[in-house]
Amino acid sequence: MAITYARMNTKLSKIIILYASLLCLSMGCQKLSSLDVPETVRTVFAKDYPNAKFSTWDKETFEGKVVYEAEGVNVGTITRNVMYSPEGQVVQTEDSMPVADVPASITSAVNQQYPQATIASAEKRTHAGTVEYALKLKGAAVKMVVVDSVAKIISTK
Repeated sequence: MAITYARMNTKLSKIIILYASLLCLSMGCQKLSSLDVPETVRTVFAKDYPNAKFSTWDKETFEGKVVYEAEGVNVGTITRNVMYSPEGQVVQTEDSMPVADVPASITSAVNQQYPQATIASAEKRTHAGTVEYALKLKGAAVKMVVVDSVAKIISTK
């Protein structure tokens, strides 16, 4: 059972990285080599994640500002994307998570709004002290909902 779960978790991580890459391409972000990332960002990242293996660095615009994102950082059993300002401040983290671990209040709000939908994947986003859940849906008129920590749907795609 543990091997099956580990394989599923690895497949889920690869799917999340693929979705993130496709989203990146559609939003105009730019893949970078480590040498193209400001030294301050690389230094902070290396301090925060000294043994990390990750997929790629991206340069993109987030809330009107340039950020550098380390994608596919393995942190224990989760995959994390970390956005940094050019000065090395963490702007946002995005953690993959099992759908079963999404708080019941969040899934309840989504089920109430989209009763025919199932939640296909989940991500926990932390930004400026707030937590949001980005949930990919199947069987709904929308593909994704973002729900805040008090179970209010704040955006859809």
